[in-house]
Amino acid sequence: MIKLLVFDFDGTLADSRKEIIKILNETFKKFNCKIPAEKIKRELGNKTLQKTLWSCRIESGKISKVISYSNALEVIRADKIKLSLSVKKLNKIKIKKIIMTNNTQKFAEAVLAKNKIKFFAKIYGAESFRDKASKLTSILKSGKIKPSQVVYVGDKRADITLARKVKCISVILVSSASWSPKKEILKAKPDFVISNLSQLSGLIKKLNSSA
Repeated sequence: MIKLLVFDFDGTLADSRKEIIKILNETFKKFNCKIPAEKIKRELGNKTLQKTLWSCRIESGKISKVISYSNALEVIRADKIKLSLSVKKLNKIKIKKIIMTNNTQKFAEAVLAKNKIKFFAKIYGAESFRDKASKLTSILKSGKIKPSQVVYVGDKRADITLARKVKCISVILVSSASWSPKKEILKAKPDFVISNLSQLSGLIKKLNSSA
C-alpha cells in the first residue's frame, strides 16, 4: 500500500526551466561568473546551484552572493512560472504528498501560493538537506514508512538515481516541462514513465491493487 508521494518541483510540478535559466544568466553576468552554458543545462536540477558553482571554482565569498541574488529573483518572478499540466488533479489522490526540491522552499511556496495549491503536507528546499536521498531516508525512518510504500515522482535522470538509492518506486514525467530528455530517461530505466500527472492516480490504484 502506497503511503507517501514525494514530488520533485522544477520540471515536475512547475514548468520553470526557461525562467530559471534566464535568471541564472542575469545573475552570472551581474557577478561576472563564467559558467559554460552547457554545464548549466546539464547540471541544473540534477545538482544544487551551490555544487555547480563549486565545480566551476567560483570563489566561496562570491558563491553565497550569487545564490542569494538568484534565489531572491526567483521568488520575485514566481508569478511568471506556470504549473505543469494537471497538478491540481493531484489533490484527488488521498495520500500524503510532500515536495523535495533542489530549489528553495520559498520559491516553491511562492509558485504554489500564486496558483492556490495548498494540498502538499510539507516542502523540503535545498537549504534543508545536503542530498535528497539521505534526507528522504531520514523522513521515511522518522515516519516509520517502508521505501516500498513510497512513490517518488520526478522528471530527471537524477530522480531515478535517487529512487534507486532509497529503494522506492520511481515515476518519471516526460512532458514539455521536463528537464531531462525522453531518450535519457528511458535509458536510465525508471520503474514507470508518465506523460501527464493525471495518469498518476490510475498508476497508484494499480500499485495498491497488486500489493
